[in-house]
Amino acid sequence: MSSLKRKDAPGGTPPSKSAKASKVSRPSKRDTPTKDRTTATADAPALKAPAVSALLKDEEPLFPRGGGSILTPLEQKQITMEAKADAAKEEAELFDPNVKSKAKKEKRRKAKDTKDVKPARDEDAVKIEGLNFKRLVKGSLVLGQITHIDTVQLTIALPNNLTGHVSIASISDTTNSKLEKDLNAADEESDDDEEEDDEGIDLKSMFKIGQYVRTHVLSTADESGPGKAKRRIELSLRPAEANAGITGDDVVAHTTLMASIASVQDHGYEMDLGIEGDLKGFLPKKEVGPDMDEASLRPGAVCLCVVKSVTGIVVQLSTDPLKLGNTSLVASTAPTINSFLPGSLADVLLTEVTSRGIQGKLLGHLPVTADLIHSGVGPDNVDLEAKYTVGTRVKARIICNFPAAREPKLGISLLPHIVGLQPKSSGKGSRAKAPLDILPIASFVEKCTVRKVEPEIGLYVDTGVPGIAGFVHISRVKDGKVDALYETSGPHKVGSTHRGRVVGYSSLDGMFLLSFEQNILDQPFIRLEDVPVGEVVSGKIEKVIVGENGVSGLIVKLAEGITGY
Repeated sequence: MSSLKRKDAPGGTPPSKSAKASKVSRPSKRDTPTKDRTTATADAPALKAPAVSALLKDEEPLFPRGGGSILTPLEQKQITMEAKADAAKEEAELFDPNVKSKAKKEKRRKAKDTKDVKPARDEDAVKIEGLNFKRLVKGSLVLGQITHIDTVQLTIALPNNLTGHVSIASISDTTNSKLEKDLNAADEESDDDEEEDDEGIDLKSMFKIGQYVRTHVLSTADESGPGKAKRRIELSLRPAEANAGITGDDVVAHTTLMASIASVQDHGYEMDLGIEGDLKGFLPKKEVGPDMDEASLRPGAVCLCVVKSVTGIVVQLSTDPLKLGNTSLVASTAPTINSFLPGSLADVLLTEVTSRGIQGKLLGHLPVTADLIHSGVGPDNVDLEAKYTVGTRVKARIICNFPAAREPKLGISLLPHIVGLQPKSSGKGSRAKAPLDILPIASFVEKCTVRKVEPEIGLYVDTGVPGIAGFVHISRVKDGKVDALYETSGPHKVGSTHRGRVVGYSSLDGMFLLSFEQNILDQPFIRLEDVPVGEVVSGKIEKVIVGENGVSGLIVKLAEGITGY
């Protein structure tokens, strides 16, 4: 029987005996035609059945239910070869430990990759990030502190050691109107010019060093020069720009507004808020802080005010430092998140506490973050995880917004002097001193102890001044390039001591800026104002100026960034 089956495979020789008729070829009673169908068939001409090819007959399986294959010999050969290859691979993996370990490692790697895959989320909305030059875009609102007053501009200290400038044309609309008037009067060259100049805009009488202001970023640009490229940040104090994004309905008690004096009244000052609509501000004289001179409160002057109350279209304001910095006066409700602008106090619910900063929520859904500096980790070496607990509430001061972020969020500060809107000082009470009175710029610090290391940022050091930390940027750790810093190894690890020099001070952050570079330590002067008149100095000739009559002068370099003629 087996020989018969092999012989009768598709393509084989037909058997000598005829096969028994199958059920398919037998007529069935059920298929017997009826009379009507027979009659119809008889009337119709007989149809000739199509001839079946002998080749098709040969390839039809004779025993379709007996397991006959419908594959061609070529397909059968390919399947056999694949089966042998799979069997050989399995045998090799079974007895070869290297192959087995590789398979296990691959399996573990795939499992790890699958485990590490996290659901997509908005990184911008939750990432703890500090303010820097790249994140500072046009339209940003930032809390700042006045550090220098010139005749035509103000210098403003911003968070994270950033510095901005406010032109005299970006103070207020009132000052701009007076500038135009003075320019027109100067063109006429009248005899009253000198009197008008005496009554002109005096920025030094309108502002004071250490004053907190909310600024609006107008532009950021890199200034190229003969030395290092400098980054310049142009700012504005105009209430219409510093209060950008807020409407009359968003103004609530205990939030802050930038306001300029529009006119002087008997009992106070009418204030311009720069907000569209009929909303007006009023600053009673009794709400003016003792640190503000009445002579400085002239039309055009701008100041940061706290909202006492809103009655109809009149907003009652105060500039009293005791009310501006009072942590109990915080807005608990607001119609929109626009009510909370930089400078305002916030009650923050902590949602995450890490060694690099904190995250929280304002009004239950607005994300806020405090970075390495403004959480206190860097300058004060605070152990956040020991000091703060997730789910608790803290008072914080809003210092910036992030307009370029995908979702609205704010930057906050937990530093005590910013929360209270007070100048940073060393010591308490009558012993309190300004940091620069203790360590002026260009002074040496013989022993700087490293307290915290940020591998790609720099070093936080103890300068020996109580309450005032120091920061050494990675580019100032030593002469030349430093690729990375290490907390537990290397010459700049935690606990190591170095000789440093004060090259600056960030008043808003409350930190000294130092350098460990040998060329800075050897440099005679750091700033132009450090050069005493009458001092005999040595320098390097950088340029010879030749005029019509020969050499007319020399450009001499006294130190890095300091030249003389």
